[in-house]
Amino acid sequence: MKKRDKLTTGEFADIFGVKKQTLFHYDKVGIFRPESEGENGYRYYSRSQMETFSLILMLRELGVSIPEIKAQMESCSPDAFVKLLEDKRSELTERIEHLKWAGEYIDKARRSAEEGIALRDDSGHLRTGEVFRLHLPDEYLVTTDVRSTYDGPEANEAVGEHYRFCKELGLRSRYPEGAIIHREDVTRGENGLEYVYGKFYTSLTDSEVRALKKRLKGAKEPRVIPDYQGEFFAVYTDKGYGGVAECIEILLNYAETKGLRIGEDFYEDVIWDDFSKGSEGEYLIRVTVKILEEE
Repeated sequence: MKKRDKLTTGEFADIFGVKKQTLFHYDKVGIFRPESEGENGYRYYSRSQMETFSLILMLRELGVSIPEIKAQMESCSPDAFVKLLEDKRSELTERIEHLKWAGEYIDKARRSAEEGIALRDDSGHLRTGEVFRLHLPDEYLVTTDVRSTYDGPEANEAVGEHYRFCKELGLRSRYPEGAIIHREDVTRGENGLEYVYGKFYTSLTDSEVRALKKRLKGAKEPRVIPDYQGEFFAVYTDKGYGGVAECIEILLNYAETKGLRIGEDFYEDVIWDDFSKGSEGEYLIRVTVKILEEE
């Protein structure tokens, strides 16, 4: 190849969008050297080296270390190369799945924040304490049993168990998103309505449940409640968890006044948390109950 047909370090680096220092470094560590060096000390690369350099860049993007690349190039073993690619393909698949879960979590967090924003009236005040009718999309709840008040020690233990269970299921970027309060566990005490939690849950879509079961292949069946869907009454509070009992009482009174049959479970969901609202006592929380029958 004639000298004029070769590419300088700058030209070669520009083609791949890297710095010249990257080529100098790869030369120094012995994984990619220029084809020739001129009397003037300039380094020159050939077009035939482009495919090799593209592969090196791809491997680096996949997290293959420079020593691993160097070992492969020194061994020149196709078997070892296939093994390396298979390992990285497996890691890449796992990363793709992780990013998918993260993307879905971001979408859900955004929808939750927007739900609270839509609750503002024309003056900017939140319409808390009112009864709304909501249609909730089909979702499945992965649950962990608990029987405790909000600040009881059993609640902390159950949350920890739920975190561990979700981790075992591979539910990355997930955390306890809600709690179920069974109607039979709502009582009237000296200070008004009192309740204990019955379950903590993380909600999944139908496609997420199918993907989860496919990945687990029956090894660990998730505890799933398939009926978190349909028409619900909802009440919001911006008093944090301290306002949940009031929401339940509003829903019970509303159903009784209107002669409606409602479900046996109340669902507590945090709409705005530390990132949106501030202190725990100011969280925006939604309490829902399923509509079973109307007049």
